[in-house]
Amino acid sequence: MNQTTSWTADRTLRILRLSACLAGLLAFAACGQAADAPPAAPVAAKEGRICGFDQPFQYSFLGWKDKVKVEQGRAVWHGLKTQGGAGVTAAMNLVARADCSPALRLRTKPGNTAKSLSFRLVNGDDALAAWSFALPAPAEAFSVVLPANAAPLSRPDKAESKTGAAFDLARVSGWQFLGDWQPGILDVEIEAVLAVAPDPAMLAQRQAAAQAIAKQARKDADKAAAAAQRQAAEREELVRRYATRGPASPEVVAVSTVAPDIIELEIEAQRVVPSRFGKYEPQPGDKKRLEKPHADRAFPMAKLVRDGHDIGWLQGKDLDWFESYEELAGDPLLEFLAEDPAGYAVSSADDPAFAQARAPVAVYRKSKPSDWQQLMNRYPACHRLYLKLDHALKPGASYTVAIAKLNVKNPQATLAYDSRKLRSEAVHADQIGFRPDDPGKRAFLSLWMGSGGGLAYPAGLRFSIIDEASGKDVFTGPLELALAADGRELLAGKQVPNSSRTAIWRMDFGALTTPGRYRVHVDGIGCSYPFEIGADVWRKAFLVQMRGLYHERAGTELGEPWTTFRKPRDFHPADGTLVTRTAYDALSHGDQAFALIAKGDTGEKVADAWGGYHDAGDWNPRRVSHMSVTLAQLELVEMYPAFFNALDLRIPRTEGLPDIITEALFEIDCFRRLQHPDGGIPFGLETNGDPLPGEVSFLSSQHVFELAPNMRDSWYYAAVAGRAAKVLKPLKPELAAVYQDSAIRAFAWAETDYARR
Repeated sequence: MNQTTSWTADRTLRILRLSACLAGLLAFAACGQAADAPPAAPVAAKEGRICGFDQPFQYSFLGWKDKVKVEQGRAVWHGLKTQGGAGVTAAMNLVARADCSPALRLRTKPGNTAKSLSFRLVNGDDALAAWSFALPAPAEAFSVVLPANAAPLSRPDKAESKTGAAFDLARVSGWQFLGDWQPGILDVEIEAVLAVAPDPAMLAQRQAAAQAIAKQARKDADKAAAAAQRQAAEREELVRRYATRGPASPEVVAVSTVAPDIIELEIEAQRVVPSRFGKYEPQPGDKKRLEKPHADRAFPMAKLVRDGHDIGWLQGKDLDWFESYEELAGDPLLEFLAEDPAGYAVSSADDPAFAQARAPVAVYRKSKPSDWQQLMNRYPACHRLYLKLDHALKPGASYTVAIAKLNVKNPQATLAYDSRKLRSEAVHADQIGFRPDDPGKRAFLSLWMGSGGGLAYPAGLRFSIIDEASGKDVFTGPLELALAADGRELLAGKQVPNSSRTAIWRMDFGALTTPGRYRVHVDGIGCSYPFEIGADVWRKAFLVQMRGLYHERAGTELGEPWTTFRKPRDFHPADGTLVTRTAYDALSHGDQAFALIAKGDTGEKVADAWGGYHDAGDWNPRRVSHMSVTLAQLELVEMYPAFFNALDLRIPRTEGLPDIITEALFEIDCFRRLQHPDGGIPFGLETNGDPLPGEVSFLSSQHVFELAPNMRDSWYYAAVAGRAAKVLKPLKPELAAVYQDSAIRAFAWAETDYARR
């Protein structure tokens, strides 16, 4: 807690006079330039001052930019928010004042609501020391405010260093003020920053603070010891449960290299067992625990309790459908054993350096979730271990990695070291392929090793492009540094630190135009995934995306012969789904104010509200904004009709129409059915909230609302329906007229709504 000691300006002057006259410049002996001190850099301090305000601030930033004034020898913050800073570059040597406390001679004005200010001394860009000053209540007189616990210059409230070096009072290069970033407005005037020699009261504060710090340190040490003891017990239990290797143990699934002296082990641990869904088959002793009533739930849901455990959801109007919880199968990796070099031995019959098994000099780990057990929030993981060796591997040699401590089911991993054939995590070809005439063909070399940080590759490396068919190099080139580990990159219009935390090297091969299947190879490191160069290389990716749209269809049954994924028809009025209109306007209030959507319910039933696309995992909304994809489909048909009209999307077909137009019309028709008699188009269909836990779309118990029309969404629909009419006209003129008429009515309504608004 910050404590503030204040004196009136009067008392301060009396103390300074007495110090000078009665104690022979005691203040300077204690906190000024000592007679036998080494020569100091220029010091902007006199009569106990660290700095004054006879010149403007040299720089300011954020909310204080060009707003902190210097007037009549005072720094003035008037009506400023607390998110900002300002400072001056000035060389000072404050070693002789190390025992003095920095202090602010200030007054707060009636408009001040801010709580504190921070004063900082800096050593260039290397280190800083900071003291926090609690701001007193507004007053006319100036007072001297000390930092919390009268902290001296030698013991700041906070010290930071980029290099790890301690802050050095002998080489102060400047000072700053910084706001506290808390809610409040600054209305403050500061006359000077002082160096105040400690009096008995200040020494008592420091002693009390030191005792409190020591007491807290003892508490922290006890707490840390207890935590370490608990951790040791937990680890012992994990070893007892999972150390024995078996079928459920984690598995080494790949062995590769990321550098000539670093072997990578990729380990998969645990897996998610998907839910089972089907008709509920009761067993003796089953219990149904009804969920709490939900305001928008038309019928109840229940959890099924079997043998004393919740095992899943019962749903449907008669609670006759059952969905089990997902399960997590397999043993976790004993991660705390993974980074011990003594747990590994690398040997080789081909490499004399490893004729005798050698332990790595270091082991680093990077782990990330590979799946998600929903509701329970538990995660299988992919672990990557990096074994740093004291010798580079020998090309063409084979190696065995013996894994002694880690609980993997296959403790003998083998590596045939040929970087032309090894897939390396560090070599990235970030597209599935390129067109021959695409000038921007690139790959990258980079690796962040988790606990090992960024891997620094040497300059001067070269890469090659290997033809998969012949195994020969068809292109070579140098690696170029694209972004240094400590560099900055552009993100959302701002320069931010390199988020990869490692250097990124670029490999350009735009001159390679021959169709084929290739790998990027960096000598001694490894290869990328294969990629293709070809005229229709993106065809497969496009078809996969179109299949994704088909599988997101609402209001229709999915299954054979079009897909092996089965889903009954959902959200269809013919099956009892109730859809009513709401007066809620998404244009004015946003699209997810669920309570207001329900509050605006008019009770008017909508008879033919079905179709459109589910919104990814949250299958409740179907929105006009989803038609951005639909518009793009129709534009592609216009630009490249021969290619896109010939695509087989493997969907139910419309006689006389290409599949891509059929898919587009499925989405448009949802909103054409929703079009009001006057032409207006609703934002879409929405339930009162996201899907409820455990429910599937075709058994949803939630009420569905049609949102009110607005000009934005009516204009959008008009654009898409008009485009559909254009591409349909040469194929089905009568059908084109239907969409043209609908588009014109939507556009006219939007213009009227615009004029009204």
